[in-house]
Amino acid sequence: MHPLRTILVATDFSLGARSALAEGVRLARSCGASLHVLHVFSNVDADNARSLFSDVAGSVDDLLRSQAGERLSAELSEVGTSPDDVTLHARSGRVVDEMTSVVDEIGADLLVIGATGEGGRRWGTHAGRCVRRGPMRVLLVPPKHEGPYRRIVACVDFSGRTKEVVDHAAGLARQDDARVTSIHCYELPWERASFGMAMPENPLQADEQYQQLLAKQYESEVSLGEGETLPEFSLVRDVDPGRGIVRYATEEGADLVVCGTTGRSQLGYWILGTTAEKVMRDTPSVVLAIKSPKGASDES
Repeated sequence: MHPLRTILVATDFSLGARSALAEGVRLARSCGASLHVLHVFSNVDADNARSLFSDVAGSVDDLLRSQAGERLSAELSEVGTSPDDVTLHARSGRVVDEMTSVVDEIGADLLVIGATGEGGRRWGTHAGRCVRRGPMRVLLVPPKHEGPYRRIVACVDFSGRTKEVVDHAAGLARQDDARVTSIHCYELPWERASFGMAMPENPLQADEQYQQLLAKQYESEVSLGEGETLPEFSLVRDVDPGRGIVRYATEEGADLVVCGTTGRSQLGYWILGTTAEKVMRDTPSVVLAIKSPKGASDES
């Protein structure tokens, strides 16, 4: 796993963001990374404050930053961390714009955000936009997550991201002493009408042979460091990869799912692959999304 040196947690001080902050603190301690926290107050909030406190209009931004610092200090105390160990960034503007700006400024290796939006809806608007526009690694943390990972699932799609996804999952598993399994969702080639392939004489035998080919492909594409054991490999049969991953992770009680996302250049921003988006929206666990480098064309 590429080392985490700088972690940025984005918070709006909601219940969902509180779990993200706790997880960011935990990871920073485990990795020895520097921890930064960003809170963005909107331009509307700032303008309203200026109209209410017209006599101190010039210091409204400072007042809002001070309030953000006080709230952050209180939440850090709850998770047993001193504010002196954290760098606070309090800004006004558009949330996603400010997040990506701070990520670039501090060279963040990981962006940690709450997985829920307003009203507790999974895969909130800001979360979706941050994954599309954020750094190569974005961690989405649900409100109820606590403590280290115990069961990790790495989603293998045999794209250019396969080794990186497994490498990150294995690294976090070693760090937390967790069990990790690599999974690949597949459908049989002869069952795809568009292929026009004839049904084999012995479908069960053909299915077994196809699974063996996939297992060999996994072993050939993924190689970890010397002395490291390759995570076990499981196959999930489902015509909808996103649905298959969500079902497997839920049944296995996974508390972390690591998956790649796909980027397509359209209207100036990145669109997530449907598989990755479904996993992040429907999986109840923490999700680590690893984005394709700009210009990649692999599909999830």
